[in-house]
Amino acid sequence: MSTRIKLPEKPTVQDVLLAVAGLGGHLKRNGRPGWLTIDRGFDELLTSEVGWYACPLGRSRPSAFMASVTATATTMATHLL
Repeated sequence: MSTRIKLPEKPTVQDVLLAVAGLGGHLKRNGRPGWLTIDRGFDELLTSEVGWYACPLGRSRPSAFMASVTATATTMATHLL
């Protein structure tokens, strides 16, 4: 990840969606993100998660942020499909 995206303490589904889309290259001034941009962002997020666990600092469980993002993304996918 090249930029850090600050989410509110209790992010909404839209907050998380825009953060994930931002990882995929979405710019706020371009309107709503498309599926391809969201997919690219989610792929970037999952790649970063793999890198996080591969880091030799002994991390053994997901952070609260990653658990929240994964749960929200799963909920979004369930409702959208």
